[in-house]
Amino acid sequence: MDRSPIERRVMSFFKKISRRGVVQALVALPALSLFRKLPDAAADEIVEVNGWILKRSDLA
Repeated sequence: MDRSPIERRVMSFFKKISRRGVVQALVALPALSLFRKLPDAAADEIVEVNGWILKRSDLA
């Protein structure tokens, strides 16, 4: 069965990625949310961050 050039290119890309690299990337994803800008609000205002309902004063 002959594969198209695109399929060969995609398969060779995934063969170069190690399992360790994939695991490290998956572990690093939650850490990226720490660098997001928090919404602007008053100190006592209730805000939603990543599905959590929090008081603005709890975020500081």
